[in-house]
Amino acid sequence: MAIRDAVIADAPLVAELHAAVWHETYQDLAPPEARQSLDLAFRQKRWADMLAAPSKDSVTLVDDAGGRIRGFVHAEPSSSQLFQGRPEIKLLYVASAFQGQGVGRALVRAMSQRLSQQGGNGFGLCVVEGNDQAIAFYERLGGRRVGTLIDPGPIWRSSNIAYVWDAPLNG
Repeated sequence: MAIRDAVIADAPLVAELHAAVWHETYQDLAPPEARQSLDLAFRQKRWADMLAAPSKDSVTLVDDAGGRIRGFVHAEPSSSQLFQGRPEIKLLYVASAFQGQGVGRALVRAMSQRLSQQGGNGFGLCVVEGNDQAIAFYERLGGRRVGTLIDPGPIWRSSNIAYVWDAPLNG
């Protein structure tokens, strides 16, 4: 397992993984218009833009297994008061074939350590209500629930549970 910073050349593989796992995860949770709009073409453009000109405060890491992206994590400063100045993991996706094998844990751990090195005071993230697999995962990682919020959209205003960690993950 090699976790490294994402580069522009990763955009097509990250977009493909993002679209596939998102649709699997949210097929019964997201409204039809969101599932239709957030397709592979949308993800390809977004990831090409994000990785071509990343903001100075964002970080995207990938788990690269010999040229195959098994998962990725993306973090940036949060605008939510729930996180009390902590940076926020905005995206964490692991290919279905690699879920339950420690890839997600390794990505969160690597990101939490990176955020700490950059001066972050722990970190936070949100998970869509009803995404029981992710909720259980974050709780196993020691996340502390601090409230709920509605994603501002524009395509899907999902209800989310906010979690925080006060320090980087070590285990």
